[in-house]
Amino acid sequence: VLHPRYKMSYFTKASWEMDWIDTAHRIIQEEWETLLFFNCVVTESLQALNDIFKELDQFGRTNAEDVLEAYLSSPTDADTDPIKYWVSRVDKPGAKITPQGALARMGLDFLTAPATSTDVERLFSHGGGQVSKHCHNLSFETLRCLMVLRSW
Repeated sequence: VLHPRYKMSYFTKASWEMDWIDTAHRIIQEEWETLLFFNCVVTESLQALNDIFKELDQFGRTNAEDVLEAYLSSPTDADTDPIKYWVSRVDKPGAKITPQGALARMGLDFLTAPATSTDVERLFSHGGGQVSKHCHNLSFETLRCLMVLRSW
């Protein structure tokens, strides 16, 4: 969803059921609202606690909740590097957190998450070493126990 080339169109092109597409949209919306609350709303409310001109400052600006919908409804871009796309939209260090910057941070967090952890890879590579010419008759349960004990 946060890849500029695909967004929500991926699910339709991949022939996902409408219920699944709605669920994917709901999940990204919930993640966005959680991130927005902790990064923008709390920060802004603390900073603007005594600011009587807060509403005037916000006049004409995009509503924070609309930032995700604006991104999702904008055209997809097949030629964009997704990491560069989001890095260019991150707030400058030390600057006030904006909804656009928070969405950029969320995009980077989601798209740069490792596909797997090294602990799992290490565990499987050790598991292969358990089976040798001399131990090829070990049962699945015995191999599993050996791998679990070794990971401790």
